[in-house]
Amino acid sequence: MKREQLIHVLSWFAYGMLIFYFQSRLFDIGEALIHTLRLLAIHMMVFYVNLMVFLPKIFERGKYLYYAIAVIVIIVSVHYLIVYTNELLPKPDFSELRGRGRSSSGLRPFLWLIFGSVVNSILMLFFSTIVWITTENRKRKQREAALIHEKLQSEMQFLKTQINPHFLFNALNNVYSLSYNKSPQAPKMIMKLSEMLRYVVYDTSEKKVSLGKELSYIQHYVDFQKLKIGKDIHVDLMMDKVQQEAMIEPMLLIPFIENAFKHSNIESNPGSEISIHISTINNSLEMKVLNNLGTEVSNGSEKGVGIENVKRRLELAYPGKYELTQEVKDEMYHVRLKIDLS
Repeated sequence: MKREQLIHVLSWFAYGMLIFYFQSRLFDIGEALIHTLRLLAIHMMVFYVNLMVFLPKIFERGKYLYYAIAVIVIIVSVHYLIVYTNELLPKPDFSELRGRGRSSSGLRPFLWLIFGSVVNSILMLFFSTIVWITTENRKRKQREAALIHEKLQSEMQFLKTQINPHFLFNALNNVYSLSYNKSPQAPKMIMKLSEMLRYVVYDTSEKKVSLGKELSYIQHYVDFQKLKIGKDIHVDLMMDKVQQEAMIEPMLLIPFIENAFKHSNIESNPGSEISIHISTINNSLEMKVLNNLGTEVSNGSEKGVGIENVKRRLELAYPGKYELTQEVKDEMYHVRLKIDLS
């Protein structure tokens, strides 16, 4: 039994016991039970008709006048139903009540019957409305949460599809360059490309991948660039005490490294250098990327789509759990990214 259904059952049981208590003061046990079941059935009818019919099919659709008429009709109908069924059942003995100092004329049983039926109907309508409003608010919040989650997932997939073709384009260019120049490194590069494509095509479809796979991709990318340039370049890649089993969003780190190669002019400027340092401590990842300030960056003419995407992905995947700084010092471009992977 669902939690909500259990609450309904227990609530009606408690309410039935309350009715039985008052009925037992007027009737013997058997008659009190009959009257209790009669009133309980009528009150439940009012409660659920309002909850399942009037509110969702009339009130929620903005037909407030029709809802008011429906409420009046059910209150009047309940009164006549109680009066009619009351005539078929044993009547209470009011002599005991008169003996407590209240006269028969003062009690006015019929008026009390009208008053009781109206008040009880209004109470049932009130409580069923409270339950309906609470339930609808919960459902609305659940729908909103589901829509937000679906939107975030769709946006994340869209950002990934923007990134992956960019890597594939660069890798194919590198392989083409080596093949065109008939480099002996071509077979090795093709194998690395195969491993990179396997990661991009299969692993990045997962929500998270092991940090070991992500760093392996980065290592291949750096090797790709070294082989492509074909001369001694100052590229320092350090991976210090990395937790290989830690999980991370795929393709999250590579855009910063790619931009370092792109904007440092390392191919045309022998004095340029790139430094990449990645480490993990207590499930916290830190990456520092340092490169010479190329003309494109210094002029501010191109920032790259990849960095904007990765910033958005960080906001979606690690809200409040990451730090990203990008600054220029002494003609060097510094990037520091720290992510709490827990």
